[in-house]
Amino acid sequence: MTNSIIAYMDFWKIVVSQTFQTIIFFISNYIITRTISCRGRKEFLMKRKAFSCAVLSIATAMLLPGISFAKPASTAGQWFNRSGKWYYGKDEENLRKEWIVSDGDWFYLQKDSGELQSGWLSLDGKKYFLNTLHNGQFGKLLTGWQWIDGYCYFFEAEDPKTLGELKVSGLTKDGYTVDENGRYLSNGKVVYEAGKGLPGTESGQSVAGVSRTLPSVSSDSSYRSRSRRSSSDSQIQPPKEEAKPEQPKEDKKPESPKEDKKPEVPKEDTKPETPKEEEKKQSLMDGVYFGTSKEGIHFQEKGPNIVKVRIENGKIVSAESVVFTDDTQPDFFAKYRDQLLERVKGLDSVDEVKKSVNSKSGKYYDGLAGATRTLRSHTSALENALNQAKKKEGNKEFPFSYMEFESRPNPSQSGKTLDLSDTRLKLHFPSGETKVVSPEEFAQYGISTSPAQGSPIKEGTKEILVHFLQKDMDIDLVSAIVPRAEIRKKYPTEIHVHYANGDSSTITLDKENFRYTIPAKGKIDHMHLMDGDKEVARSVYDAAANQWSFSLKNVPHEGFSSWGYELYTVKVDTSQDT
Repeated sequence: MTNSIIAYMDFWKIVVSQTFQTIIFFISNYIITRTISCRGRKEFLMKRKAFSCAVLSIATAMLLPGISFAKPASTAGQWFNRSGKWYYGKDEENLRKEWIVSDGDWFYLQKDSGELQSGWLSLDGKKYFLNTLHNGQFGKLLTGWQWIDGYCYFFEAEDPKTLGELKVSGLTKDGYTVDENGRYLSNGKVVYEAGKGLPGTESGQSVAGVSRTLPSVSSDSSYRSRSRRSSSDSQIQPPKEEAKPEQPKEDKKPESPKEDKKPEVPKEDTKPETPKEEEKKQSLMDGVYFGTSKEGIHFQEKGPNIVKVRIENGKIVSAESVVFTDDTQPDFFAKYRDQLLERVKGLDSVDEVKKSVNSKSGKYYDGLAGATRTLRSHTSALENALNQAKKKEGNKEFPFSYMEFESRPNPSQSGKTLDLSDTRLKLHFPSGETKVVSPEEFAQYGISTSPAQGSPIKEGTKEILVHFLQKDMDIDLVSAIVPRAEIRKKYPTEIHVHYANGDSSTITLDKENFRYTIPAKGKIDHMHLMDGDKEVARSVYDAAANQWSFSLKNVPHEGFSSWGYELYTVKVDTSQDT
């Protein structure tokens, strides 16, 4: 679309808007004052605004339908799904890149792969947000007010040249303030509601079966470069008036109808428990505790996640990660881990956290989808820390703060009994000191193992999970051991040397050697390699090397894993031959 056409459209929008707004002002005042009861100036202003906007929108749409509801034509092509990822193009070999239009909505395809992008997008110093929910509109460019990870943002919804751009540092068109990151401010403070709105990254919902309306138009969009369409009809409703608390001047910024129904206040104010109630409910002893998880992405291979929790007045005042083993995508999982640990402040129990994470819904999970196993692991670690706080009575001290593997037991064992002698545990103490202990020292610190050292390994067992336990602290570290068949090697016993004149001699073999040398005593006719009284191989003579050899490569070794050596040689020493 050319600049002149856009200017022409903007001019007529202004003319229509100014003309009808004057008319609607008087009509709405008359109708509302005749129909509403005396509920105060505030409700009057709200109804007048809502009525005026509704009538003005309808009238404008009737006069300028081509401008109000014009949709950009779809980009030529269709959607393709490869292993759960979306792509767009004329065919699977000719994929589109960057901005495309599908059914009037804008989407962004990654420059390198063409994969449909979701979440935050930074281009040329501007930021955009693409729908992260698999609700049939995944990847769609969003506009207007949007709640994302608990913060409220405004994205340009009208100007086709800047459509979808995040508004930062200043006032939005409807008069609300946002900071340098685009977050809505109220009285100079960032507004945050834990778990509210869209997740900042892909929700992790299955793509399979998602209904995506495919474009039926094959012509390229003439708007592709900048004129992206508003997505205010997204299934995730923008917060609009609901998301914006009332301003000091009510005649300038009338609060929305939903504010009256939802007088939400900060978390701290929603728990008006009296000191007596808190004291009665308190079951956690104040102090610092280190919680060890009992599950995790790499729980068996790398060990548990461990958190440090501080309890004051029977409640969590801080929680932080100490040992983090979910490091497949460390930045991604660590971010969600920290958000969960921030949300548990003020709690004296993680029961509601467990319910929220396990059901994948609620305020402790909202906005954190995609990291469920990490959330479960750290909830488990928090629970362990609180259990320690419940057990600590009469200033009883635990033997250490937490423990982790310094070295694990041999993971592959062929013996008939369990061998844990290679295990070393690193103990961490409140002073910050550490100590590495062997199995002989475990009992001094209340550590036990199940199964125990020397336990019999049953034949046919595929895996043994060994638990290293500190029962007072409810710690359970796990290490896997895979039993394997005992390796038994077979060794021949003798070599019989037969001479041309009928004489013979015997070479006695040992397990350390496979090369032997004998003095020359006459012409050798042949040799036999013996296993007891049984011949297992006959010799082959190499005249150039003056050496006799025996190969056991294809000889059976009944009852044993293998031959100790597959090749034996006998060299004749002729240096003393006269």
